[in-house]
Amino acid sequence: MRNFEQDTALEIVYMETKSLVPYKNNSRLHNEEKIQEMMTRIKRDGWTTPVEVDEYNTILSGHCRQRAASELGLEMIPCVVINDMTDAQKAEYVIAANKLPENVEWDYKMLAIEFDVLSELGVDPINTGFDPSSIENILNFTKSTAFNPKLEPVFTPKAMTDEKFDKAD
Repeated sequence: MRNFEQDTALEIVYMETKSLVPYKNNSRLHNEEKIQEMMTRIKRDGWTTPVEVDEYNTILSGHCRQRAASELGLEMIPCVVINDMTDAQKAEYVIAANKLPENVEWDYKMLAIEFDVLSELGVDPINTGFDPSSIENILNFTKSTAFNPKLEPVFTPKAMTDEKFDKAD
C-alpha cells in the first residue's frame, strides 16, 4: 500500500508521448473543444503540469494533456511515475484526480477583480476557461445584487450574500 510519508520528492521524467497508454476505464470525457483549449494553453504557456503515469506507462492523470501533446506533435512530455499503487488505488486515484478540482468554491468578488485586471492588461478572460456568459454574469453580479439563477452556483459563498459585497471594497 502506498504511503504519503514515502514520497519525499517527485521526479519528473520525459517520456515519449506515444508510449503513454490511456487508463482503460477512464470515465472523464474530453471532447475536441477541450483538447483544442488544452492545445492553446500549452502553446501559450508551455508545459506546466506533468502527466501522472504508473510503472506501466498507463495514464492516471493527464489524458487531455497527453492527447493535446499528441495532436501538437510533441514527441516527449514531462511525466511523474507513480509506483506501487494497487489496482484499486489506481482506479480511485483516476477518479479523484479529475473530481477533486471540481469541488471548489469561487470567491466571485475576487474573480471579478481578476477578470477586470486581465482585461486592463489586454488579456481576454475567456482564456481562463470560463465561458463568455459566466464571465459576464460574474462581472455583472459585482455591479448589482441581481444574479442569474440559471448561472448561480449550487452553493453561494458568504461573501456573495454580504451587503457590503461590491467591487469597490
